Amino acid sequence: MGPRLRSFAVSLICLLPGISAYADTFVVPEYAGAEAGLIGIECIPEGGTIGHRFRGVVIDTGNVDSRHEVILTTAHGFPAASGVITERCAVAGAKDRRYPIRAIWRPRSQDRGAVDDWAVVVTGRNFRERIWRQRVRSEPAAEAGQLVDLAAPIRLPLRFLGAERACVLSEPAAVGVELEAGLFSHTCRSWSGHSGSPVLAVDDDGAFILGIHVGRRWLAEKRQSLRIGRAIDSEILAPGRDATNWRE
Repeated sequence: MGPRLRSFAVSLICLLPGISAYADTFVVPEYAGAEAGLIGIECIPEGGTIGHRFRGVVIDTGNVDSRHEVILTTAHGFPAASGVITERCAVAGAKDRRYPIRAIWRPRSQDRGAVDDWAVVVTGRNFRERIWRQRVRSEPAAEAGQLVDLAAPIRLPLRFLGAERACVLSEPAAVGVELEAGLFSHTCRSWSGHSGSPVLAVDDDGAFILGIHVGRRWLAEKRQSLRIGRAIDSEILAPGRDATNWRE
C-alpha cells in the first residue's frame, strides 16, 4: 500500500448534484444479491469446516478486459496473515459459486478502529454469472464536501428485497455521538454478517458506492445502537486503482 493519505471530516450538510432531498424513491435497478453487486466472503479457520461469512461489493473498474474482480469489503472478517487469506478465504458470487482471493490491500494497523476497517481484494478470475458492478466516484463525495443530504435516500442492498426498508444518513450528534473522521451513520436495516455491504447513493450519473457498512456502536445511555459506515476516500481509492492494475 502507498503512504497514508490525509483523512477528512465527513460533512452531512451538502447535497450531491442531481439528488433531490425530497426524493421518496431510490432509483437503482430492483435487484438483490449478486445482481446488486453484493457478494459474500467466507474464511474457514484452520481445522474447521464452517467459516465466518461477511459481505463485499464488486467495483466497476471500467476495465472491460480485466480477468479478475475487484471487491471492497471490511477488514475485520479476515485473518491477520495475508498468506492465510489467500489459502482459507474465498469470494462467494451468485449461486454461491466460489472464487479464490489472490491479493488484498488493507491498512497496516487497526489503530483507528472502524476508520481502518476496510479492505480491497482481487479474485483469481472473473465472475462467470451475471453480476452488477457498482460505480465508485473518481472524486470521493466526502472529500468534495458533498455527502448526500440527510433527507436524500440511500440503500444498503440485502439478498431479499422484501427485507429492505427506506433509509437515510443519520446525524450522530442527535444522539450525542461524534464520529471519527471518515465515518458516517445511517438508518439502513442490517444484521450480524452484513459488514462490508455497500451503502449506495445516487447522483446525475446513477448509483455509486458512498461507503460500506462496518457494524454498530451500542449506546448504553440511549439503549440503542448506531449503524456505522466507512466512507470511500482517497485512502481507499488508491489501493482500488492498484487492484485494478494487478497482475498475477
